[in-house]
Amino acid sequence: MSLDNALSTARQAVEGCDFVGYVDLELGMMLGFNASEEPSQDFTENLAAGVVNFLDSGPAVQIESDLRSATGTEAELAPYFQDIVVGGTDGLHLYLRLESEPNHVVCFVCGFATDPAGALHAARAAVAEFSGLV
Repeated sequence: MSLDNALSTARQAVEGCDFVGYVDLELGMMLGFNASEEPSQDFTENLAAGVVNFLDSGPAVQIESDLRSATGTEAELAPYFQDIVVGGTDGLHLYLRLESEPNHVVCFVCGFATDPAGALHAARAAVAEFSGLV
């Protein structure tokens, strides 16, 4: 399966999903996306930058560090946060790391009416199809 096909399939699998993007945290960029309507370049660039900032150098990293210190967990292990669900001003955002590539994140942007638990369950199943694509 190609990245484009996986993105399309993932968007269709999550009810109410308007946008799915594939972000490489090391490169700091979105490698592909699928959307119900063509997003602006600013949207895709800002989403990618925000995901990188949040997961690779921002609040999530600090919280992970604090939790590892409190629990005595080794820092060399996989990232503490695998899935993050955020309610944003434009809807529900889900950020899911690939188990096989923790520096790759699939981002889902859904409408406000989307059920968070249902969306997360469907997104987890869809993300499994991304292993080895990039």
